[in-house]
Amino acid sequence: MSRCPRALLMMLVLLVSAFVDAAAGSQTDKPTPPTQPAMGPGGAEYPYAAVRATHVATDGGDVWLFEPVPESGATPTPASPFSPVVDGASERR
Repeated sequence: MSRCPRALLMMLVLLVSAFVDAAAGSQTDKPTPPTQPAMGPGGAEYPYAAVRATHVATDGGDVWLFEPVPESGATPTPASPFSPVVDGASERR
């Protein structure tokens, strides 16, 4: 018989603590995403002014070309060796 009041008391304590936690959490500021780093992965520093995306459609399939666009009058100088990405070029239909 003494177990029932004890279980009710435990349930009441848990419910009150859940409501207190919920109320305290609603008063805090919402989290914000991190700012973009100046350099490194995901950074704002780029070796080129822009990237030109060109879609080429042929009977054999579609291809997207991504080319660096240097600032006007500048010669493109890649930061790393040229690495072509060929996706599905050898696919047979």
